[in-house]
Amino acid sequence: MFLTKYRYICDYNFKFTIMDSVEIVGYFAMTFLVLSFIPKQVKRIRIINFIGCVLFVAYGVLLGWKWPLIVSNGLVAIIQVYHLIKMRWEKAKPIQ
Repeated sequence: MFLTKYRYICDYNFKFTIMDSVEIVGYFAMTFLVLSFIPKQVKRIRIINFIGCVLFVAYGVLLGWKWPLIVSNGLVAIIQVYHLIKMRWEKAKPIQ
């Protein structure tokens, strides 16, 4: 048996695949990204998308510094934080 991204546990010719922790981070990132399209409130969308972006950055690092994945999601995360802070400032601003 050769090494792949999966580890195999063989018992009576029955194989189970066990995901690595790196792959699990990728699945969580994908889940948060997809879930960010469901809510109708902009604040929730930005928070969920931010979490997905941070997980994708971590996933890119864990995969061996995959820069396109890290940079694109890092920039989107920064944009989400900017808009969340801007929303908070606008909400706290007194109406004139």
